[in-house]
Amino acid sequence: MKALSTVLACSSLFASAMAEIKNRCNMSGVVALSFDDGPSDHTMELLDILKNKGVKVTFHLTTQYLTDPNVQSTIQRIASDGHLVGLRTEPSWDLLSMSDEQIKASIARQANVMAEFLGYYPKFVRLPYKKYDSRVQAAVESTGAIITVHNLETYDYTGDANRINKAYQVSLKLAGPGAGSFISVQHDGVQASVASTPAIIDDIKKMGYKVIKLDECLGMGDLTKNKKPLDGGDGEAAPMEIDSADAPLSVGKPSSGGKIGGGSDSKGGKVSGKKLSGQSSAASGSAKPIAMTAIVALLLSILLTF
Repeated sequence: MKALSTVLACSSLFASAMAEIKNRCNMSGVVALSFDDGPSDHTMELLDILKNKGVKVTFHLTTQYLTDPNVQSTIQRIASDGHLVGLRTEPSWDLLSMSDEQIKASIARQANVMAEFLGYYPKFVRLPYKKYDSRVQAAVESTGAIITVHNLETYDYTGDANRINKAYQVSLKLAGPGAGSFISVQHDGVQASVASTPAIIDDIKKMGYKVIKLDECLGMGDLTKNKKPLDGGDGEAAPMEIDSADAPLSVGKPSSGGKIGGGSDSKGGKVSGKKLSGQSSAASGSAKPIAMTAIVALLLSILLTF
């Protein structure tokens, strides 16, 4: 009995750790639109669209181009328009090779720097597709950050506007009018994705859904008022990669190479000369195989001991 109790306790511990990644809202009838890897040269256009449609969304931004005044003003416009800002880990980071303390310090530094332009501390974080495991996840969450992935894949890395719109239409129809709960992902660096957004919002509303931010999606109140910094621990943050050859970088007219955003997505889609870092639907379970292997090994060890 003691062995069984230990096994169940360990199983519960691991299960609860893996359950922290959020991939759907806490309620039905809502779609949390999220845009990753910005700001880009299309972000201002997107902000105009969102304002015209009267909806608020979530942006996961990197901080690698914050030395550019155009990027700074775009981020401030995102905040002033009432959208929620989260973090996207920097493309130059190899999270799997970083120590826990370094991960914590790096995430906390991102939030601290971004807070200077937002007036609040971001809490939501997007991790790179298949570039993290349960250890990385635990380190990020230990800062107080909340990791989310999507359950509505838009395939916007293809640059195919029709495919992007169809992805929403089919997902909403399969769930039924107002019956589903979705977190979607798009990239404001993909012009076709931005251009498709008015029709996407119209389709969402026609199907009986409401467009919301991630904080409302997860029932956390208004996190644009969050004044609590992330816990960065005592580690040394990873170095930031700022390409001075491209500075100053204009959001409206990117320099040669267009290094806005960055990272790579599951399909290798490109935007402004850089690969996207959006996650495919499989990302929600990317850490699970590693965690399950650890669980099985631990359970076998305990059973053999008793």
